[in-house]
Amino acid sequence: MELDRTRLLRHALRGNALFTAACAAVLLIDGGALAAPFGLDDALPLRAFGAFFAVFAAVLWLVARRERRIEALALTVGDGAYAIGSVLFVDLWPHALSATGRAAVLVVAAGVAVCVAAQATGLHRAQNAFARPV
Repeated sequence: MELDRTRLLRHALRGNALFTAACAAVLLIDGGALAAPFGLDDALPLRAFGAFFAVFAAVLWLVARRERRIEALALTVGDGAYAIGSVLFVDLWPHALSATGRAAVLVVAAGVAVCVAAQATGLHRAQNAFARPV
């Protein structure tokens, strides 16, 4: 029986895609209702992030199907930067959002960090399993 060294990476990317799509749906559908509790005057920033998340979720799903290590690595690094940037944003600009908004940002950042850990582990396991990009 042959060991599938890309399975964890593919599952991690798909899990990240589903998590990101769920965040996108919440922001796009309920952005108007979330703006005030998050300390925002307008829902536009939430809906903009929702649109970005929707596109990013699709990219994650496609990369999971293509099995290109460099693309998965780039997405993992980007996710890591997002998680770190979210924590820095909350720390450096604490009054930009309400306590509820800051908590929401940190919860999403924690979810992204879990995805980063799973993807990094998957990348390590798949290190020699990918074909070279064309």
